[in-house]
Amino acid sequence: ALFMKSSAAPLSVEEGKQSKSFTVTKGGVLEMSVSGGDIKLSTWDKDEVFVVVDGIDEEDMNDLKMTQSGNTVRVDYRPRWNQSSGDAVFKISIPVQFDADVRTSGGNVELRGTLKGKLTGSTSGGDMRAANIDGTTYLKTSGGDIWLGTVSAEAEVKTSGGDIKVEKVGKSLKASTSGGDVEVGDVGGDAVLSTSGGEVKVGKVTGSASLRTAGGDI
Repeated sequence: ALFMKSSAAPLSVEEGKQSKSFTVTKGGVLEMSVSGGDIKLSTWDKDEVFVVVDGIDEEDMNDLKMTQSGNTVRVDYRPRWNQSSGDAVFKISIPVQFDADVRTSGGNVELRGTLKGKLTGSTSGGDMRAANIDGTTYLKTSGGDIWLGTVSAEAEVKTSGGDIKVEKVGKSLKASTSGGDVEVGDVGGDAVLSTSGGEVKVGKVTGSASLRTAGGDI
């Protein structure tokens, strides 16, 4: 069944899946904080944030909160009984010109398309991937790999247990891992790259370069 009472009304609720649409304008913010599950972001040219959530048990559906305040859309999911949330998937479409601050306690974070805004992401147990970001970027994971395509501004990425690969950063880059390789293409500013257990590979650095490894080649 469809419910169209307002722009923020649920569009569907069936078999653990729920979707919701929010009317926004450019320059807004998506804020997410979930106890587990994958976060899959994509960008489009619509003035709309569209959220699809799948894989949540019916008894936990009341713990899913999707709200809007001004030009900020917030998604929160904290099961009161602390049940496993690993099967949950959050698919969210946001305007190209938008900021995103997303956090999950146990899943992957992925951004497809071009984001003309700031991206902040963290996960306690997954990989992180982002294609093209026309803004500053900060990504942190406690147990996975990080891959970045092209970032026009500053970028900082940290992982406690994986590899880091960055293709191009327009300004400064800080990248550190406690258990993998660091591979970087072009850096338009300063580069601070470090690993405690792998190799460091870097192409062109316009500014200063600080490269450190405790267990591999540079």
